[in-house]
Amino acid sequence: MANRLPEKLVQLRKHYGYSQGDIAEKVNVPVTEYIKWENGSTIPLIGQISYLAKFYGIQPDALVDNTKTIVFRQIQSVAETVDIPFLNEPVPDKEQTEPTEIFQPDEKEDTAPLEETRVIDTQQFAPTVANVIVDEPTKENDIPNEPEEQEDKKKITMGILAGAAALIVLIGALILFLNNKPKNTPVSLSGTNRLAVGDTYLLYIDKNGALQTKGSFAQTEKFSGSVQVSAYGSHAMGLRTDGTAVDTRNDSTVTSWDRLIMIAAGKDHSAALKKDGTVVCSGNTKACDVSSWKNIKAVYAGNGYTIGIKEDGTVVTSGTDYAANETSADKAVIGNNAMAVIRKDGTVAVYGASYDTSYWKNIEEAAIGNSFIVGVGSNGETFVADSDETRAFITDSWADIRYIAANGETVIAADRAGNLHGAGDNTYGLYNEAENPTPEITAPTEALPQVTDITFAETTANVTVRWNPSANAEYYSVSVEPELASPIPNTRSTSVSIPASALQSGQIYKVTVTAFPADANAWLPSEPVTVEYTYNAKTIQLDTPANITCRVAENGMWHISWDAVKNAGIYVFVLDGGEDAIISDNFIDLPVEEYNLIDNSTHNISVTALPADEASPYTGSEPAKVQLTFQLKHYTVTVSFNDPGNGSLELSLPAGSYVLKDLIKGELLPDGYVLSDPEKNVTIKGDTYLDVSVEPADPEQDGDLEGGGNG
Repeated sequence: MANRLPEKLVQLRKHYGYSQGDIAEKVNVPVTEYIKWENGSTIPLIGQISYLAKFYGIQPDALVDNTKTIVFRQIQSVAETVDIPFLNEPVPDKEQTEPTEIFQPDEKEDTAPLEETRVIDTQQFAPTVANVIVDEPTKENDIPNEPEEQEDKKKITMGILAGAAALIVLIGALILFLNNKPKNTPVSLSGTNRLAVGDTYLLYIDKNGALQTKGSFAQTEKFSGSVQVSAYGSHAMGLRTDGTAVDTRNDSTVTSWDRLIMIAAGKDHSAALKKDGTVVCSGNTKACDVSSWKNIKAVYAGNGYTIGIKEDGTVVTSGTDYAANETSADKAVIGNNAMAVIRKDGTVAVYGASYDTSYWKNIEEAAIGNSFIVGVGSNGETFVADSDETRAFITDSWADIRYIAANGETVIAADRAGNLHGAGDNTYGLYNEAENPTPEITAPTEALPQVTDITFAETTANVTVRWNPSANAEYYSVSVEPELASPIPNTRSTSVSIPASALQSGQIYKVTVTAFPADANAWLPSEPVTVEYTYNAKTIQLDTPANITCRVAENGMWHISWDAVKNAGIYVFVLDGGEDAIISDNFIDLPVEEYNLIDNSTHNISVTALPADEASPYTGSEPAKVQLTFQLKHYTVTVSFNDPGNGSLELSLPAGSYVLKDLIKGELLPDGYVLSDPEKNVTIKGDTYLDVSVEPADPEQDGDLEGGGNG
């Protein structure tokens, strides 16, 4: 049996005098989508059918059941419907009764708005029905003459009402069940993803919700009815009103998604934002690590990466570090080689390319190509940063722009009236060149004045090049020979900064500055001015090491230290003019025996601080020179002689091993005594107590005694 839903929608709409646009607006779908419901090419969602039934004051099954027909009856007067005996007039003969005609679609009755229809109390009155769903169209029966027939009819009517009530309860329960199931929320046409440009085509959803395509795009019918479009190269995606997606690659994963509110087509992957703030992704594994993302308000896809913007303006990324540190992002703009972020304050930050957007303000939309970026302000004004000025005319020629998109060297814009404009490569006929002509340029004859007074100022980090401005100049280009690793971007100011790390100290460079006009039709660029500049790295001499001290360490080594010097990496240590010792710490330990260090000996010390990196802006310090005395730690040695009458003495000695006769020489012995064991070895490790045996000297020896000479 043929689907009668389209026919019923037409009947109801015409009966109540609504246009297709009126109903589309009430159901919150594009009028093009509603027209498809009436012509049978698509079917509304269950929730939309329920809304239409409620709007027209009928049950949902009246719309979807092909066996039932909608019959519109005339509402009788109260006197004809209320069962009050003394008000009942004699019933006319059947021949005098005219049947109520079945609704004809072309007739338009003057009906009251549904929302004002009142419910009649069926306990007080006989049923008066405005819209009745019956199995087949029938004519209204004649009112019987006899009271018995009236009583029978009332019983039949009550039975019908009871059955109808049960049916209503059943249908209500079914609708409640269906409404409680997870379902797609209709997605409306908005300002998101209205215009997309691929490698050979453009997709544009106009203000009526109709999809316009230009160039080479073979899936127009499949994408028809989309409320969002997104493209990257040959890959395109569309978002339908029911929250599902289509794409040119027929990815079954993508078509299985539901409850979507935004889509993003990448080079080799598809991403979409769901109503709950999560993101789904299919394709490139590196770009699709998005399962943990939450509270996302917008999603974008590029060449192997995905960008998500949260409600608070922070950015999450997969497959790239671009924009990862943004904290106030509102939108992202994806290009083949670069991307940009439109911040909440209307400024633009570019990643992956050097475009001067510092003077842009109140930006709401932007598009980035291979060699340019175009921004659209809140008033429809355009801003262009173009590496070769091919699209510079856009600023003066385009106005009241609402949407913009780019791919490669092509940029397309739609103004608020729905007109499309284009610039750049038009190989695939994406825009009408007759409607978007490149402005005729009248060749200027006068050049801008040359810049003057080019100066250089060095710091340890940069070299700043400055010059006097040229009248009527819009921006300046600066080039350096030999070429630097990274070119210097064009600048609107009268200075540029070159990293010191990009220059070689002692190298002679040729620096050229050229002024360019704001109006290329009025002025030629200035003649370039070239000056020679010898770069001498700006250096800072390190501080001289200070506070050089020494001590004998517990391990017996001579420990020499000094204060660490800021920005120093190494130190050169020299002892007594000997060989250099290169050390990284601010101290050195010298072995006593290796350096033949003698107690109480004096030595010349020199310490110089050096930078760790030769490319550092710092140079070596002046050497610090001091004299230090090597002095071992001394211990108290108490000597007690065996003869109590000979007393004792105290010595101060460093740790070590000694021969007794070297410790206690003749003048230290009691008069007339010598050591009993002069060759005895004594070890000093700390404060020590020694018992020393002495004996009287032999008087026959010729004074060659160990003892004193008084005896």
